[in-house]
Amino acid sequence: MLKSAVSFDLYAKPGNNRTLTLMNPKKSFYQWRLRVPSNYVVRLVVTTLHGVAPENCASHHLSAYDFLLPLQNKIIARWCGSGAWSPPVIRLTSSKNVMLLTFSLDKRKERNILKAHFQAIPKVMCGGHYISWNGTLSSPYYPSYYPPNIDCSWIIRAPLPAYKLSLKILVIQIQEKSPGSSKCDKDWLEIEGVRYCKDNSEDIRNKEYGYSVAINFHSDELVTHKGFYIEYKAFSHTDRK
Repeated sequence: MLKSAVSFDLYAKPGNNRTLTLMNPKKSFYQWRLRVPSNYVVRLVVTTLHGVAPENCASHHLSAYDFLLPLQNKIIARWCGSGAWSPPVIRLTSSKNVMLLTFSLDKRKERNILKAHFQAIPKVMCGGHYISWNGTLSSPYYPSYYPPNIDCSWIIRAPLPAYKLSLKILVIQIQEKSPGSSKCDKDWLEIEGVRYCKDNSEDIRNKEYGYSVAINFHSDELVTHKGFYIEYKAFSHTDRK
């Protein structure tokens, strides 16, 4: 532990918000170990953040980990740089019942401010089999950041075999592939065997499929993002005449 570090252990029961507030810090390193009951996950909401910005990690950084130790292979998100960061609010979700938040500063500036809260939310099971004329599908906990280490599978079917399915990807914010990789190899949305991990052109975001569509979503141990949001509907070509 750093000599100038300050550490907090916080526990949230279901239905309660626990706050994290840091105003004009005097130390160079702070950490919060967040815990909730074993059958819940941690949702962290960062509402105000001054002193860091998504630019240069050399000066300051705020990091969240899917573990109670700051292991690089457990990092969920990091904000870096100098300056002010403002909403939209960031919502992060852990894969289990713990999360570590760290705030590192190499300079003691008066405008360093952190305001956040966390809560216990039920752990959801993702995936399923749907037969519907229309509906929506999203990554777990959307619009919060999806948790690391998840695999979800869905099958969507039109109510009648004569109908097909039209899918429209409205939002896709997923960790991009590794440099030099020919396909999405970290996190991905997979539709009928085709992987997506970044925003695409309009013709790819709107596609028609057959009577049944298989959709898979995968996230690795590292950085997470907002995820995806899809609208789907069943149609027949006779309906469009």
